[in-house]
Amino acid sequence: MVAWGPQRLKRSRGARPVESVSEGSCDNASPMPTVVPTIIQPSLAAILALPPGISGETPASLAAWFGERGEPSFRARQVLDAAWRTGAAGPSEITTLPAPLREALGTAFRWDTVADSELRLSDGGTTEKALHRLGDGVVVESVLMH
Repeated sequence: MVAWGPQRLKRSRGARPVESVSEGSCDNASPMPTVVPTIIQPSLAAILALPPGISGETPASLAAWFGERGEPSFRARQVLDAAWRTGAAGPSEITTLPAPLREALGTAFRWDTVADSELRLSDGGTTEKALHRLGDGVVVESVLMH
């Protein structure tokens, strides 16, 4: 398994290196295509302009955010419960909050920090390998083995 990162390729523990073959050693072999993921790193200004992801907020930091807006601190628990327990895809799905507050949450926080994913199946569909590009340009690989 190879983990792709913005700067380097890294082999995981137990992965075997591919032996090199000199040219002409296999007369009937054709060169294998090389697939290199395209990594577009956003500028630092673009990264800093992104609102923070709601998944990275602690109850205390979210309570402080609500406090700055004159809202009670229990709103933080409502939002985090909706994000983590009910799987709300965005603030519009948190019906326990007033509409103006849902709108403010949607402006202040990102609810989906994964910008793009590429999924590949292997081992007859028993292994799923995914390459996720996060909103800040970092690329993360995940593997699910059934």
